[in-house]
Amino acid sequence: MHSDPAQLFAEHRWDEIASRIDTGTTNPDSSRALIVFNTTSEPLSGIAVFHVDMPWRDGRELQGIQVSHLLSQRVCISSISEPIFSGGRIMFDLCFEVVDIPALGWDTYIAEYVETATNKLSTLHPNTVDLVVHETPRHTGSLSPKYP
Repeated sequence: MHSDPAQLFAEHRWDEIASRIDTGTTNPDSSRALIVFNTTSEPLSGIAVFHVDMPWRDGRELQGIQVSHLLSQRVCISSISEPIFSGGRIMFDLCFEVVDIPALGWDTYIAEYVETATNKLSTLHPNTVDLVVHETPRHTGSLSPKYP
């Protein structure tokens, strides 16, 4: 196992990196960490997209989803696409604003269900393919939520 985050990043080993990032443990049952990786040599800001595909109980209503930056707690502008319900699953795109993702690095955001959220049906569209969004449960870890 590599211990160098730069080597893991160069190999696009997103799962391994995400499992080592300290995403905090607040509300682990109702929130998830979204690690945004920037694969370019320049800092990036823009709209990231996370493709949600998860089990869903028929008849259950989708709550609002709020995305915030882990370290600053700043609430991001976010939106969702029209949900598709199929075979006990729900699928939609969660688009959210990201700011200054470090070059060849990452930053951590938190998505959580809330009763009232500012997101509406999708009005935001991803503007870069150089951002990779990886979802992980909340956990402690040895790597910083933002790198470098």
